[in-house]
Order: sequence, then structure tokens, then C-alpha cells
Amino acid sequence: MPNEKIVTPIEKGSEYRSMARRKNVDIHSNRDHDNASYGSGNGGGGDMLEPRVARLESDVSYIKRDIEKIQNNVDSIDKRLTSIESSISTMRATIKYSGLLISVTFGFCTYIFGSYISRVMEALNTLVLKQ
Repeated sequence: MPNEKIVTPIEKGSEYRSMARRKNVDIHSNRDHDNASYGSGNGGGGDMLEPRVARLESDVSYIKRDIEKIQNNVDSIDKRLTSIESSISTMRATIKYSGLLISVTFGFCTYIFGSYISRVMEALNTLVLKQ
């Protein structure tokens, strides 16, 4: 198996057309194909077409179902992200206004108690330096 060449459907069709030209065969006829010369795909003709189409239709229905699930998940994630963005925005505003309030309070206290704070700091400094 490892040495087996992988052939795409396009390459297989080209191979079939070139072989038909060499043998002078009508490639559009509805005759059953020789299974041995066309691998496991049966050449796409005969009685195999209807089951293959049915399987493809079934697969498409599963794909549609899975896409709907994915869309629901994406919608849920979108709602959660919107909620998170809103919370972050509220938190930023709270932090900004808290910082503003602290700055104003500190400025007011410095203005009112500035001379007392400098005296207290001087007293502490002299006590520390004496020891």
C-alpha cells in the first residue's frame, strides 16, 4: 500500500478519456465499466450510481446538521464575548473613576494637612536619626 499512487478523480477522468481515445471507445455511453480497470470506484456507472448518490445525500444532511450545531456554538460564544466586553468596559470605567476620586482626595488632604504632615515627617526623621 505505501507505494500505491494516489489518484484524484480528475486524474482518473483524464486517464479514462485518454484510454478511450486509444481504444476508440465512446466515453459517454452508459455501458457498465470493467471493475478491474477502474479500481474501487467502479467507474461511476451501472447500478452503483444510485447508492452512491444516496450516500452523498445522507452525508450532506449530516454536514448540514453539523454546520447548524457549529453556528449555534458560534452564536453562544458571540453572546458570551459581548458580555465579557461589557464587563471589561464597566471595570475600566470603575477603575478610572476610583483613581480620580483617590487623586482628588489625596490632593485635598495634602492641601489641608500639608504643613502638619511635613512637621510629623520631620519629627519621625529626627527620632530615627537619633537612634
